[in-house]
Amino acid sequence: MLDSFRGHFIDGEFRHLESTVEFTSANPARDNEPVCRAAESEAAVHLAVDAACSASRAWRRASLDHRIEALRAVEALVPSHAEGIAQAITAEMGKPIAEARVE
Repeated sequence: MLDSFRGHFIDGEFRHLESTVEFTSANPARDNEPVCRAAESEAAVHLAVDAACSASRAWRRASLDHRIEALRAVEALVPSHAEGIAQAITAEMGKPIAEARVE
């Protein structure tokens, strides 16, 4: 999972930001195998929060029909990514893969 970390998804894109802090998450199902090192500076956190606030305002202004259409588009994509999502759940939380697949 460490090798597949693509960066933090902020404002619609994956970003690799400069970090002075390191955080390692471990998978309890695999003898605490490291999962991901993902921590950022205070400035990076502010960037992410600002982007989330902006997206929230835009989402709130969107019509109900637009929001329904957007969520249905995501729903349509989930089955083709289900195995990757299940693997990520297992790696990040230690949930058995069989349970993650039905989540």
